[in-house]
Amino acid sequence: MCRRILVVLAGLLLALPMFGSAPAMASDPGGPSASQLLAKVTTCQQISNGSYATDEGQAATIPVCQANGAVFFKADMDVDCDGVRTTQCNEQTDCCFYPDTAFHTSNDQPLDAAKLPYIVLPSPSGTWDYRTAGIDGGAVVAVIYNNQVTYAVVGDTGPTGIIGESSYATAQSLGINPDPRNGGTDSGVTYVVFPHSKVNPIESHASAVTLGQQLATTFVGGGGNPPPPTGGTITGLGGKCVDVAGANAANGAAVQLYDCNGSTAQQWTAGSDGTIRALGKCLDASNNSSANGTLLQIWDCAGSANQKWTAPGGGTTPPPPPPPNGAMAVAPYYYNGWGSPPDPRTVMSATGVKWFTMAFVLNNGYCNPMWDGGRPLTGGADQNTINTIRSAGGDVVPSFGGASGNKLEASCNNANDLAGAYQKVINAYGLKAIDLDFEGDVYGNATIQQRLVDALKIVKANNPGIVEYVTIGSGQNGPGNDLITRAANAGLTIDVWTIMPFDFGGAGQDMGRLTQQATDGLERAVRDAYHYTDDVAYRHSGLSSMNGITDVQEVVTVANAQTMLAYANQHHLGRFTFWSANRDRPCPGAYPNDDTCSGVSQSAWDFTRTFAQYQG
Repeated sequence: MCRRILVVLAGLLLALPMFGSAPAMASDPGGPSASQLLAKVTTCQQISNGSYATDEGQAATIPVCQANGAVFFKADMDVDCDGVRTTQCNEQTDCCFYPDTAFHTSNDQPLDAAKLPYIVLPSPSGTWDYRTAGIDGGAVVAVIYNNQVTYAVVGDTGPTGIIGESSYATAQSLGINPDPRNGGTDSGVTYVVFPHSKVNPIESHASAVTLGQQLATTFVGGGGNPPPPTGGTITGLGGKCVDVAGANAANGAAVQLYDCNGSTAQQWTAGSDGTIRALGKCLDASNNSSANGTLLQIWDCAGSANQKWTAPGGGTTPPPPPPPNGAMAVAPYYYNGWGSPPDPRTVMSATGVKWFTMAFVLNNGYCNPMWDGGRPLTGGADQNTINTIRSAGGDVVPSFGGASGNKLEASCNNANDLAGAYQKVINAYGLKAIDLDFEGDVYGNATIQQRLVDALKIVKANNPGIVEYVTIGSGQNGPGNDLITRAANAGLTIDVWTIMPFDFGGAGQDMGRLTQQATDGLERAVRDAYHYTDDVAYRHSGLSSMNGITDVQEVVTVANAQTMLAYANQHHLGRFTFWSANRDRPCPGAYPNDDTCSGVSQSAWDFTRTFAQYQG
């Protein structure tokens, strides 16, 4: 991320805006005035452990403060152009352009700095970690400058010691020169961030304005924490959104189901008075009627009975029953196709572990499940392993997919056929749980994602009580939210979303710490998609580590596993496992990278022994 360098040149032409063709933007009208907001941030109750500089080489003089439940700081504005390449933002216009942002759009793309007002927060450090204040990507920010207010979102993170940076669009909306080469302003900008807020989708500026004005109004109205928004989209049949037809704010505008599009016509807020509001109006039963078939509409809020609604769980998604998080949650992966598989009874007796995750069920032909895509579903080595585990008092969770191979999710043409393939395996072994290891090329395919979601809904309906795990890859700050959001919008409750916190560029770093950081990111994604509390979201989140040397030379030690164990117990994770039992042995010589040993200092089964201590 490029920090603005102030250069004084003879001839002031270079100080003029460099993008005369860029469309002018205006600060956001409505809501509290700049002076009303500034009146609430005159006193700093410092929450950062130190202060930040506004630019490299400058003194650290800017603290992060809180007041009336909001977080604020007063700084300069440097222009951030990172994200999507545009005419305004690219390698030629910005010396340090980077084609990505810390937080992504609803379709997992970088943000567009030229179009979306967002701000940049310092990356977490000992000075301050924005996450501890209830702030994450998509949080709403009121940015105030020169008696103007614009609403933005938290969209990117920057250097750990510098504060005061915003997107091209944020600067432009406030009348600040947005040129990343010489734009921005040296001082006079106040940033007010509203904790526990979330714009969904993050790229909807209209939603940021609507939500920002609501929270800002509460903020200036008195003390107390601005309440976490109970608004957002309401989804139903087919994953579609409850929508005000034509985005028409007139009395009597019909309410309907429509494809979710992030517009303000689909942003609903549950009021403390029992109303549900959109476009400044209340959801209303037409003609004050309670007859079957009564049409719904929006109307001026009147406090009448036909505008009062009761949502289950106080307006949030009622939490599902917690998933089993005892012995089943600790089921290390076991692979018959590679890595000199050990006798599972030896591992069980040495460690106390009872369950194994059996890898992998793949496709053979059309939508035909077979172990590794070639070994028979029943009557072969894999059934013998399952029988052995069960005879010793244990059980198994078959895993579908993996990093490579012919996936059922791609082979089966529709959700019914895919659900039927899963059902064959469930029936063959009388299963209590299945794992969908959904990674590689299938993960990024929206059609296959939806097929998986719809198939798992069918499996849930046909197998009451079955536990469904979905295991996905992750970055260091957590996974993408596209599949999780897709499932939530479709009404699919996954028992435990599990990440694989490795192979993400952590070589030479503390993998215990990075694992916690990534799993915290997963929890936030689950929390936001399903509107869970943090506690419930952690219980429906899990991690599946890799013991020893990973595919990209990260090193996960037994000590790292012990750090993960403490973290899992603290948050009551729904799943706590690793790849793999085959690897849980010391190497007799150099690390062979063949899944027969871990490549780190350990005794046999040390990782399994550690994971088996998980208490749930």
